[in-house]
Amino acid sequence: MALPLALADLHWLRAETEQIAGDDGPVPARADVVIVGGGYVGGATAFWLARRGVAAVLVERRGISTGATGRNAGFIAPGLGMAFAEAAARYGAGGALERLAFTRLGRDLALRLIEELAIECALEAQGGLTLAASAEEWAGLRASGEALRAAGAPVEILGREEIAQHLHVPVPDLFHGALYNPETLLVNPALLNNAVVRAAQGLGARVYPHTDVLSLAEEPDGRITVETSRGEVSAGHVVLATNAWTPLLAGYFKDRIAPVRGQIFATEPAPPVFRRAMSTNYGYEYWSQRADGAIVLGGGRWSVPDRDEGYYAEEINPAVQEALHRFLTATFPALAGVRVARRWSGIMGFSRDGYPFIGPMPGRPRLLVAAGYTGHGGPYFAIAGKCIAELIVEGRSEVSIESYALDRELN
Repeated sequence: MALPLALADLHWLRAETEQIAGDDGPVPARADVVIVGGGYVGGATAFWLARRGVAAVLVERRGISTGATGRNAGFIAPGLGMAFAEAAARYGAGGALERLAFTRLGRDLALRLIEELAIECALEAQGGLTLAASAEEWAGLRASGEALRAAGAPVEILGREEIAQHLHVPVPDLFHGALYNPETLLVNPALLNNAVVRAAQGLGARVYPHTDVLSLAEEPDGRITVETSRGEVSAGHVVLATNAWTPLLAGYFKDRIAPVRGQIFATEPAPPVFRRAMSTNYGYEYWSQRADGAIVLGGGRWSVPDRDEGYYAEEINPAVQEALHRFLTATFPALAGVRVARRWSGIMGFSRDGYPFIGPMPGRPRLLVAAGYTGHGGPYFAIAGKCIAELIVEGRSEVSIESYALDRELN
């Protein structure tokens, strides 16, 4: 099935000439596991279950990889989504290091999937720079870098002169210093997820795109009835891999996960400027220049009063898009004439404390959730899917997910 016109201009999906073919007709009456959501986490969960001999039923309200997975910036960057020093202040150094280790494991597992399945997903092991756009941000980055280095993390603290090694142009006056993380990967996320879903199908998973989930209901024997637009299926376990949409299916998350709209654009091929993936302004801007010369830039939510929070509509916000363009061309004058080729938005699920929820619902062990990645899902998806699969099949996950418990105290 060819991509609908509404999706054909999405940057990462242009490389896919055909959507993933799903099962025709109604959903089956019974299934061991039903996964709701056909993005990164749903695809990984289906794959790891299939590897363990469980052929899950995956339902997705539209095409596979057409939500946030096919609309992000293509980073797989281990990290905490906040300065390490801030995380250490919240959770203690041990807790922050445990969370960091989880994302590093997730990055390694994603790379292993790419290698083992021979996935062609425009992988680039560029490494990444976190640039300080103010003296305050630089002080925080330095403190984080020193703590990370003391803990053995492979980061480098760079002064202005050292940033020059990572650019093809002079270092802008805006930047005071940076942290360099050599483990940051870049991918085409739609190609990556589609390949994982196809691998799961090859192992027996059944995929039903364009299938809405209308409700979930407990059965007397503990199973869960999933009412969909293509019929009802009785499931032994249900996995909500629905990120920002999770509160719409599980009211427990109403005050725990909120939708946030991210704005991104991709330029036409530009002269070489960036050697690394980059972010700045506390993560409010993030970008990379890919092998084809295109620059993919996201962020800019600070430029509007509501910061694009609370939206489920994937609409372009002209004010944010304009702020992104101003940032790129004013900060890097060599790009003043670059033309934007495509603009898009995607809905992220932000958790209240910045970390995802991974595990069973309190009091409902057959309903599991993996959601709330706060714009940082790249290093989580593979390991979150594996942990959920292990919980279902083996009753426990190999890696501790206590920090991501659904009923944890949020601070």
